[in-house]
Formats: sequence, C-alpha cells, structure tokens
Amino acid sequence: MIRPATEQDCRALGAIYCLSWKEAYKNIISDEYLDSLTIENCAPGKINSIDNLVAEDNGNIIGVVNFGKGRDGNSIHEGELRAIYVLPDFWMKGFGKILFSSAAKKLEELGFVKFYLWVLKDNYRARRFRTAT
Repeated sequence: MIRPATEQDCRALGAIYCLSWKEAYKNIISDEYLDSLTIENCAPGKINSIDNLVAEDNGNIIGVVNFGKGRDGNSIHEGELRAIYVLPDFWMKGFGKILFSSAAKKLEELGFVKFYLWVLKDNYRARRFRTAT
C-alpha cells in the first residue's frame, strides 16, 4: 500500500533512511560518516504529506519517496524525485518501482511536465534501478 506520510511516521522513516544509507552507500561514503548515522539523527523533524509517500507491507512502513519542485535549474515546470529508499530486506521486490511510479504520478498531478533525480556516480544499484524504471 502507498499512502502519504504523516508526522507519526518520523521514526519509521528514520529507520529507513539510516539502514538504507548504511547499506546502499557502503564503500561510496566514508565508514566514519555511515557509522555516525542513527535512527534518531536520520528521522525527519517534520513531515509534509504533500511530497512524501510511504510504502507499507503488512502494516509496516518499508519505503519512502520524497519529491517536489526541482531544486536545480530555472524551470518552474521541472519536478525532482529527491529521495527514494526502501529497507534493505525489501530490495528487489518491486517496492522501489511502485514508489517511483507513485511519485511520478503525483508530480504530474502537481503540474510538472518532467522531473529528474540525482544518483551518486558510484551507486551502481541506484543507477541500474534508474535505467530500469
């Protein structure tokens, strides 16, 4: 199930961001930085339900996507998929694609004619995901 994120989801999103970063960015970002991540310091302080969707599996939040107006360029018609993370235990099960599609639909509903996302050069898993969606 995909639904808008709420303030009550902050801790679950902190867990998703923390665990996903530690796994996805291993050997890309320094171990020192990744080791400093905790659920608490990764949890968002505030949630905007307009630009955050979560994926649930059996009532548990297992993924999140954040999107909105593009932060690069000058076009007011470009959206950005800012973050898409799924708990590592749920990778390769289609949740990322569902979140991606849901965010793309919401960006279109918000009036964006196109959107983009950034991926770290050495994040080959994300680069494969991006070309597969």
